Amino acid sequence: MALKRITRRRSLSITSLIDVIFLLLLFFMLASTFSKFSELDIAATGAGSEAMSEAPDILELTIDTHHMRLDGAVLPAHGWTAALKGKLTDNTVVALSVAPEISTQRMTDVLAELNQIPELTIYVVETP
Repeated sequence: MALKRITRRRSLSITSLIDVIFLLLLFFMLASTFSKFSELDIAATGAGSEAMSEAPDILELTIDTHHMRLDGAVLPAHGWTAALKGKLTDNTVVALSVAPEISTQRMTDVLAELNQIPELTIYVVETP
């Protein structure tokens, strides 16, 4: 007579499955970005492509390491757009120049704020 072997089933441990799930969760959290992307419309124009009825008023906006300047005068860190709006006329062009050590993100942030001002023409000028 053959004896039946009684095998006990081990209880399943889901600890390793939970570890894998947390590792995948951590990977996808670190690999993705949660920052908001913004878009800027940039139009490239050739020299003399736009005819103006009269000469424009040119304001020079400079982004330095520690502050921003409008025609040489230092602008406040907060509320600089209000100071800029106070000097705008119907025929104003803003020439933006950026110091070489300024990050691209900082320049993009300034351009995004300038883009909120309606009917403002912005030129980015290369600094020597």
